Amino acid sequence: MITIAAMNINNPAHARGVKQADWLIAKRFDVICLSEVSASAGSKSLALELARAGYALTGTAPTEKGRYSSLVASRVASTVEPLSPKAAQVLGDRVVVIRLGEVSLRLISVYGVSSDPYARRVDPDRVDEKRRWLRALVDLVSETEPHTPTIVVGDLNIVEPATFSHYSRLYQFEHTAYADLLAAGYTDLVSAVETGRTQFTWISPQGDGFRYDHLLCNAAARRYISDPQVIHDVREGPDRLTDHSLLQFGLSVAESTFGESHDSEPHTLF
Repeated sequence: MITIAAMNINNPAHARGVKQADWLIAKRFDVICLSEVSASAGSKSLALELARAGYALTGTAPTEKGRYSSLVASRVASTVEPLSPKAAQVLGDRVVVIRLGEVSLRLISVYGVSSDPYARRVDPDRVDEKRRWLRALVDLVSETEPHTPTIVVGDLNIVEPATFSHYSRLYQFEHTAYADLLAAGYTDLVSAVETGRTQFTWISPQGDGFRYDHLLCNAAARRYISDPQVIHDVREGPDRLTDHSLLQFGLSVAESTFGESHDSEPHTLF
């Protein structure tokens, strides 16, 4: 059984980044998908601690304040799948794609462009950036061959329309993007439709609950996935490691299929 976790690390300061690393390493996840990775000291500390613990790192950390990316840490063998120049131009470092094992399972780690649902003034450029980014993500996911096992996981910064459409501050193009992902043959394994209950993964300062974090898979990947969970302790516990709940699931593939992780060069990421 391979265990995979996805967590928004919330642009951590140094001390919190170290605590996050300690917690993740203690849980012994085989693959960790991190979102909201930044140029902060905490992001650097977290990545370096994971590398020292034997994880190979895939992704590029931002060098400028205010820019964010995804980062994948793996203790099992993986290969990087580069984005096409066209996709990379829009998606940037917010999407990391790796292939796992002999089954060539495609894991897409995502950190979506955010937008403030409470903003008094709307930045049209930011809204347009999010619209274009979501369209590029849908295109990337839709272009996957149906027979290729594919998982999309992370903080997409969109919600499940059937459950959260009453929030009038959310954009229709966000709901359309979510619907398009499902129409492309994907199932959200932690959705209210699948689990029978609504779970929040982020609570706004105003006290409203949202589920921005998603675990989507196509039919070819579904048979490998087991026990998908939303872990709220990292958000609600006494240490409050981050402001998002963590997604966790298993891959029912023997570890021998995957082999050992390749070497990493953590200093090249920062």
